Amino acid sequence: MKFATLSDYIAIMGKLAQKGPLKALELQSSLAIEKIVLEGALSFLVTQRVIEERIMGEELSGYIVTARGYKILRYFSKRVSEV
Repeated sequence: MKFATLSDYIAIMGKLAQKGPLKALELQSSLAIEKIVLEGALSFLVTQRVIEERIMGEELSGYIVTARGYKILRYFSKRVSEV
């Protein structure tokens, strides 16, 4: 079983920050991540309170980045630019 890496987490949060609320299927197709890996990553990110699951329609849920998630994205964008 493959696990999500830090770069997967950052990519997921970055895509959510760019595009706004997205469903898991939209994330999977835009990031080319396996479904099982994406589900585990989304579950972990929700547990860490860096993204939230929101109801977007009739029983459809989407994900958005929280304020804590934006702080993490800013931290890593500064670190990447320093390298």
